[in-house]
Amino acid sequence: MGKTLCKKCNGTGKIWSKWIGLAEPVHPDIVFGTGSMGGGLPAGVGFALAKKWRKEKGIIYVIESDGGMQVGQTWEAIQIAAQHKLNNLVLIVDDNSLQAMGETKKILNIQPLDKKLKIFGWSVRKIKGHNFEQIEKAISVKSKKPLAIIAKTVKGYPISFMKGNNLYHYKKLSKKEYLDALKELNGKNY
Repeated sequence: MGKTLCKKCNGTGKIWSKWIGLAEPVHPDIVFGTGSMGGGLPAGVGFALAKKWRKEKGIIYVIESDGGMQVGQTWEAIQIAAQHKLNNLVLIVDDNSLQAMGETKKILNIQPLDKKLKIFGWSVRKIKGHNFEQIEKAISVKSKKPLAIIAKTVKGYPISFMKGNNLYHYKKLSKKEYLDALKELNGKNY
């Protein structure tokens, strides 16, 4: 279980919280979690390759940020997945154009991501990442290659004061912000 002593970086503000703001393996469906960008896809490729070699059924899903797509080991994993035709691997890229230090394209421009993934031998689908029907349809696609789903999203959606605001990449909500966000969520159909 992921635990932390850092009051500033965990999502609850409590010492020894298992929720630090990242996908941690605290649930049986989350078998691997990384704190550093770029570690998820290499692990997912390993899991998918092991399933293929063992002739096991099932699909490995990896969620990565657009910032995480800038990491060298991510692209090494992309190549390995294509070489081994890991059609049991689905990569979902949260493309909100922001990462910890600013706009993704200003830090390391890797666009157009869909074309680069296709060149590396992947099947690619682009969707609206806030549309659950599009997500469901995209993850059910059968492919002979690894599948990448580029989900265009807006950071902080649907909260008005958070939308597109990179401050909320790390910022803990104040009590007022929390209550305002709840009020918006309870009053909207999105």
